[in-house]
Amino acid sequence: MQLVLDYTYVDETVLVDEEFPQDTCNTRIYNIRELLDEVCEVALQCRPFPTLLEILGTELVECILWRKGALLYMYCHTLQSQDRLKQELAQYKKCLEDGVNFLEDMLKVRQPSSSCQPAPDDTMQLLNQGIFSDTHLLAMIYAGEMCYWYSCAQERGLFHQDDQHDSFTARHRGLKHLNSYLCAVKGPLKTLNWNAEKAEHYVSYLSRGLQQ
Repeated sequence: MQLVLDYTYVDETVLVDEEFPQDTCNTRIYNIRELLDEVCEVALQCRPFPTLLEILGTELVECILWRKGALLYMYCHTLQSQDRLKQELAQYKKCLEDGVNFLEDMLKVRQPSSSCQPAPDDTMQLLNQGIFSDTHLLAMIYAGEMCYWYSCAQERGLFHQDDQHDSFTARHRGLKHLNSYLCAVKGPLKTLNWNAEKAEHYVSYLSRGLQQ
């Protein structure tokens, strides 16, 4: 497993550095995801435990889901600043959907008890929000940002008209993650200089869309 994680990490880094070259990135993204999925399938076949979480453990399962979600986030982020976005709309839409799903699955692995509930101290408040590390916080802002991109694309008419319901769902999902992120960075983590302005802008946009 570690060998696969190391190998795919190198390819992910190269893809980001190369800004996801149009002629090869789809195949390379697919291959990375396939490698990670195949290792999980082999683990399930070779070990006498019923679930992947019991076989690999919490941190490794979270790592795999994070890596897949973050990879798709970086691909979509790259397309934001390039003219080729309209040429890759189908792939872009699919990567936004899959990326949010992977990040949400990662955030669910440890099943936090509640969100933004009163807690005896800052650490307990973060745990109640499902924030066990910086990576969990990044997963929230990444998922929220991808929902924002999805909603923006739908509003611009880039996605098929039948995707209206998807955009509505994306707004709700995005607001959930962005509000959790803001609750943390403006609360227990306010002295650590996490950026709140971008998330506040996304929340404002997504909220307006629900009021229309």
